[in-house]
Amino acid sequence: MQVDSSTTIASSTSASAAISSGKPWSTVANVSRPDILYPTTCLETLPTVTTLTCHQGSRYMLPTALVDVRNTQNRYVTCSVLLDSASELSYISERCARALGVPRSPSRIAVSGISSVKAETTCDCCTLYMKSKVSQDTPDVSVHVLSKITSAIPTSQINTPTMEQLKDLNFAVFNASSPIGILLGVDQVWKIFTFNNIFDSSGNPIAASIIFGCVVTSVQASIDNVVSAFVTTIDIDRSLPKFWQIEKALHPLPLDAKNVHVETHFLETHARHSDGKYIVELPFREKGIKFGNTLQGATLRFNAVERRQLRDSHLRKQYIEFMNKYTRLGHMRELKSDEVVASDSHSFYMPHHPIIKPKLHVVFVRLFQDTSGVSLNSTLHTGPSTQPNLFDLCLRFCLHKYIFSADIVKMFRQIWVSENHRNYQRIVWREDSSEKLKYFILCTVTYGTSCAPFLSVRVLEQLAKDHQRRYPLAAKIILEDFCVDDVSP
Repeated sequence: MQVDSSTTIASSTSASAAISSGKPWSTVANVSRPDILYPTTCLETLPTVTTLTCHQGSRYMLPTALVDVRNTQNRYVTCSVLLDSASELSYISERCARALGVPRSPSRIAVSGISSVKAETTCDCCTLYMKSKVSQDTPDVSVHVLSKITSAIPTSQINTPTMEQLKDLNFAVFNASSPIGILLGVDQVWKIFTFNNIFDSSGNPIAASIIFGCVVTSVQASIDNVVSAFVTTIDIDRSLPKFWQIEKALHPLPLDAKNVHVETHFLETHARHSDGKYIVELPFREKGIKFGNTLQGATLRFNAVERRQLRDSHLRKQYIEFMNKYTRLGHMRELKSDEVVASDSHSFYMPHHPIIKPKLHVVFVRLFQDTSGVSLNSTLHTGPSTQPNLFDLCLRFCLHKYIFSADIVKMFRQIWVSENHRNYQRIVWREDSSEKLKYFILCTVTYGTSCAPFLSVRVLEQLAKDHQRRYPLAAKIILEDFCVDDVSP
């Protein structure tokens, strides 16, 4: 595949010609891979012993060199370079690029290797200015930045007989294992070779001349065969009880004192209207709660929202439609003039603002604080979780032939708030900025309050209990096989 350096996202394939006798592995797009043989373990049973065996044979040396590269201070720094004629592009490691401090430009190229294994995506590209130690050549190379190119190379030293044959040559190669900072691909490799090869006594090529000196090629490194065994014993006394714990049925934990109070409060205060609607009180942490002034802050917030509406006529139209529908449904009502007391400590005015996702919703800010720094949510109990145990629910899920997934429309707003608590849900609103500011109270449970999820699910549970005798099958489904996974407006 031809890769243009200006391409935003492309594919680069690398397959090094150096293949060891025991492990056919190349640079794999020049990203390191662990050079070990992993043990095969059985996933179906818990093993008591784990054994790992690693056998290594002979390998061939990859062509590497030490090259001087110019940094941002115009000084030359020696970097380790790997030559890979099977890589379409040239690369530099993140660590080496930072050490040189060279300027970068954005570049995102997907890199893959043998068997189309996806390695990673380059993050930047930069230009390197190199200098030869043995000639006047100063090539400049365009490279792409990867987090890491490969593991330390060479993994073993050149054997002694070969080093004796090469001792009189001007080498650019490094014989000690070192992290690779730069990889020169096919776009650069053939430019730096001078094609003067060095052969051993048998006629085999062992080194090649490049503009930076000589590099070792096709040299076999002698590696002793290594067999290692690692044994891990398993503590059966700790492992076996885990099976019992998985199979053990979990019993619901008893409610703590706070949640007992919330449950008791619900049972004592909830009521039902003649039309079937449930009426609840807000579970305050303390009785007779008093708030500081919230009207002034709520008014300032509303003025900001109103200015936003004046700049966006479509938003203003949607906002008005939402609030008018809220009123038509009876979910909020306008307060009379004698009901509005600015300094009333037993009321709470909430700011509101629009959220488009993609349909417009008006969000009432329950975290808004009064002049004393107290928010409405901070004075309310969250309530216990009334959802059934998820593990039990999943087991019963398999017993049914049909499963229903549905949405309860306006779930929170199907529940009404008691008259004596509605003053804690006041807002300011008007359709036209030329009109006088109006004051409203929200009559139903409002999303955003900390107790809203508990009240909605608890009322649903209470509905099942109230009609358990008349509709036993439906009540059983609600109480045992019902789960609300997204309690939202």
